[in-house]
Amino acid sequence: MKEYLQNSQVAPLLKILECERFHNADADREWCELLILAPLEHEANVFRMLKERGEIVDEVAEELAAEYQSAIMFAYFIGDVKLLEIQLQRFYQRVFIN
Repeated sequence: MKEYLQNSQVAPLLKILECERFHNADADREWCELLILAPLEHEANVFRMLKERGEIVDEVAEELAAEYQSAIMFAYFIGDVKLLEIQLQRFYQRVFIN
């Protein structure tokens, strides 16, 4: 999370869009794309690839992407990196074949 959402170049843009999204439809679309839709699409592709390689089984890529991204967003909005680490560790233990 620190590398992306708290990146010195990305974070100011997200803050501006967060403020403006309630007053401007274009800012709202950009905020949704940058913070939600693009990451979900990327993560779904990653989980599809992992499933094809046999590293995860019996999982739907889009559902995994939503679960993974929701942990990141929750931690981002409350500002708790430690909680994010705990949630993602549990996610990895549940999803990945050992």
